[in-house]
Amino acid sequence: ADPFSDIAGHPKASFIDALRLQGVLQGYPDGTVRPDASVNRAELLKMAMLSFKINVLTEASRAPFTDVPRFIWFSRFIETAKEEGIITGYSDGTFRPEQIVNRAEALKIILES
Repeated sequence: ADPFSDIAGHPKASFIDALRLQGVLQGYPDGTVRPDASVNRAELLKMAMLSFKINVLTEASRAPFTDVPRFIWFSRFIETAKEEGIITGYSDGTFRPEQIVNRAEALKIILES
């Protein structure tokens, strides 16, 4: 596949393309990766798990948190990460997958992976 259409001239283009070649980044259906956009908790978790080659479930067996339906694209990553102790979620039983990840959360996910 070709590099993403929106990374030409981007200072991190070579790193982004390397992640694409490793299968860590698939980008969006329109052929972009949106390199300067914020990343949510589910997206970061998926990228970390793929980067560290963690064996991810083929399919989620249950809803791992109250706000993560079993059949949503990221549920298998979240269920695996929960089982592996990479994440614990919030005290109210949620994971908040679409919340923009802050630096502290990103470091915890990366260091626990």
